[in-house]
Amino acid sequence: CIDAKIFEKYAGKHALTIVLLARSDEGLRETERQVYASFGAEHGHRQQLHIERHCIDLSNLETLDAELDYILKNIRRELSSEETSETGGGNEVYDEAILINNAGSLGDLQTISTLPSLQSMQSAINFNVTSACWLTSKFMKHFSSGGSNSNAKSKTTIVNISSLCAVQAFKTCGVYCAGKAARDMFHATLAAENKNVRVLNYAPGPCDTDMQTNMRESETIDGDIKAFFRKSKDEGTIVVPMQSAQCLSKLVFGDFDFESGSHVDYFDFCSST
Repeated sequence: CIDAKIFEKYAGKHALTIVLLARSDEGLRETERQVYASFGAEHGHRQQLHIERHCIDLSNLETLDAELDYILKNIRRELSSEETSETGGGNEVYDEAILINNAGSLGDLQTISTLPSLQSMQSAINFNVTSACWLTSKFMKHFSSGGSNSNAKSKTTIVNISSLCAVQAFKTCGVYCAGKAARDMFHATLAAENKNVRVLNYAPGPCDTDMQTNMRESETIDGDIKAFFRKSKDEGTIVVPMQSAQCLSKLVFGDFDFESGSHVDYFDFCSST
């Protein structure tokens, strides 16, 4: 979900480029449609919005580096061309660059002693840790004030979509918990290294998504966890994705203060807003 607050912040003031990455082209096109509809219908500034879709398998480490290079370099080339035509320069491209690093998978939902294979574990770690951390590193190289292709005046914000599983153990979720914890520490280290970059580990709460459906329907997940999520769904206490997206927008755009590199949960700020 993309909160309309983003449009309110930029509409009529700045051009906005959104780059969408996912494996599903159908999902990318639907997201693009929803964003254009919100941007144009609510604010009448659709011409200021540019969306790029890239169908990419972020779990494939064999092709990841080359594909990210292509995507990032093409963004820079296109926007540098636009900026050059408007101002005669080629460096000042962005007022802000924001990464929402959201891709991930549950992996095997089984007790640690019954995990099925090394290959399966490696696949989950490659996707949830290696790929996610490398995406952040590549983004930093292009858009932070320390990057070789950056605008020194621009603001850079990195959001790692985390989970309560990063800071609390859950039975049968060992691989997922380990991946989330590793990502949190990687991004906390990024914050320590870059005082001029805002870094947020954001736990969105138990949102009503396909991932939640998979957990409720899993045959191998811990029974208490399954019962909790089923009860939350049945009673309507599960988090609506747009509510969590709105909370994230408030964090990113300064309505709520947080320490860069910290782990912030939806329920810390927004459960009653």
